[in-house]
Amino acid sequence: MTRKTLTGLLLAATTLTAGTLSVTYAQDDAAAQKQQADLEAAVAAALGQAEEKHDHEHEPTTVHSGDKAFKLDDETAYPDPDGFATMFDRISYAIGRSDGTQIPASQPDLNTKTYAEGIQKGLKEDREDYALGYSQGFELARRFLAQRTEEVDMEAFVDGIAAALKEEDDGKSIGYLIGNSYREADIDLKADSYLAGVDEAMLKPEPVEEGKEPVAPKTKLTEEQVQETLQAFQAYMVDKQKQDAIAEGQAYIDALKAEDGWKKTQSGIAYKIVEAGEGASPDENDIATMDYELKLTDGGVIQTTFDTDRTVPFSAQQVIKGWGEILQLMSPGATFETVIPYNLGYGEQGSPPDIPPFATLVFKMKMHSFEAVENKPKPVPVPAPKPAE
Repeated sequence: MTRKTLTGLLLAATTLTAGTLSVTYAQDDAAAQKQQADLEAAVAAALGQAEEKHDHEHEPTTVHSGDKAFKLDDETAYPDPDGFATMFDRISYAIGRSDGTQIPASQPDLNTKTYAEGIQKGLKEDREDYALGYSQGFELARRFLAQRTEEVDMEAFVDGIAAALKEEDDGKSIGYLIGNSYREADIDLKADSYLAGVDEAMLKPEPVEEGKEPVAPKTKLTEEQVQETLQAFQAYMVDKQKQDAIAEGQAYIDALKAEDGWKKTQSGIAYKIVEAGEGASPDENDIATMDYELKLTDGGVIQTTFDTDRTVPFSAQQVIKGWGEILQLMSPGATFETVIPYNLGYGEQGSPPDIPPFATLVFKMKMHSFEAVENKPKPVPVPAPKPAE
């Protein structure tokens, strides 16, 4: 068997940022990189064509079966008119159809039987190091057998090499890596439905008499329905990410207890006075000199000035709404801890690359001083924020 330079096809829904399906390949050389670009362009073109010919007006998560329409995530719609038992059976089939269109170009002699075994195993495995070792081990084992070199690090890839030496082709290793990619992306892929989609994507028209048009193989969904299902799934995943992030952030705020010194403003910000400070508080136009530390709810520090000689001057109008609100509750010398919900922080877009969409922000803020601004503009008819009762 000729070993292909394309060692793995990894397709996953990248909804955290782009909200589109992407095809990623592991390449060995420039030719494979060109092949990747060509295939990705073909996929993008196919999706674009599907959008152009799709003339249904409906919500993003709605799909069609003939003249009937239903929401992809409506549990009461299943079994759906096309015979899918669950939403993820339909999605799995559509992803399989999409993956299956790429296989003949990237792996024309792929053993689909062992590929299926790899997919099923990869969807269950929870060992990322094994997935890497399996793929690399396959290649290293073949080189070891062919060249009898002693340069192969057998211990580093022992699991992968041991498994690869038992295989007659690389179908299982490719399937294993793809299955892992879907599992890690939290896509509840149904192996049977996915593989049915792969098989149908690889069907070829039946031979016909000369001069007659070939008849396309009968498939469970049309190409338009496949693209519509994938697009609806993207919209579903974006919305799910949003709802999960909002719920997680709100749960974090709700868990902060009053007996531990936490208070909440009417807008939903939680704050704790570590040091009270003295004197007046700045208004939205005054320039405050601050130190701050920013974390996410997982505890990772994104930015800090506390371990530097740099302080930051700004007014409440120059920062995110939540910080501007808390700033007007502080006095010189005060140190606050505060948790700001996404809608008063960086919102639905986040602030890439460090702050994801819908992120709840955890700040430590210290005010050193503030400078009152003369000739201030007329205040808007909204009172300065006050602590909630």
